[in-house]
Amino acid sequence: MTGTASAPSLPPSDLNKRSLPIIELDLTTTELLRIHNRKRGPIFYNSTTASKVVFRFDAPAAQYGVLYCAQSFDTCMAETIVRARFENVVLPLVLTESELSERSVTAITADRPGTLKLADFTVNCLHLGLTGQVMAHPTYGESNAWSLAVHNHPQTVDGIYFRSRYANAPSIALFEDRVMMVPKEPPTVLPASPHLAPFLNRFQVELRA
Repeated sequence: MTGTASAPSLPPSDLNKRSLPIIELDLTTTELLRIHNRKRGPIFYNSTTASKVVFRFDAPAAQYGVLYCAQSFDTCMAETIVRARFENVVLPLVLTESELSERSVTAITADRPGTLKLADFTVNCLHLGLTGQVMAHPTYGESNAWSLAVHNHPQTVDGIYFRSRYANAPSIALFEDRVMMVPKEPPTVLPASPHLAPFLNRFQVELRA
């Protein structure tokens, strides 16, 4: 007998009475990265009014924009370039120079000193009724609802710290009206990034013209 996966849970109506687990990232010691389209630039808060694409923790009705970033180059690559393309395929795993040349990688930080205060969805959130399906389900209606509920929570967080579906490592979704991110340095075209060669070696990926 085989089971079928249920839809992700929705946030409970009394979420505001429940304590969000919190993680704080010290911006003086934490590197945050974004891989982004060269034409768009490194700082982009997505919403339904800003683009036609909806992502996991976007606001359901464009109440605010959301910027996605990660602490590791590997996670950025998994979420922006690789995604599901290496699933159920045999070696060699291939990326092309042309597709990478369309992207840049940029280190970013906040336009204010201090820390980022984030709802930590990488820990056990049993008391919230939150399961891993919210981070892994291929549709985003429920996770968008969680974004709004967390955004409106009285603990007033800057965003959500969650586990990447593709990298199984932390990712970050930041709320535009809580923190404005800025580049720490000029963007580097992805093929020229010093992070790229170690990534390709680590995951047995071939780079082709």
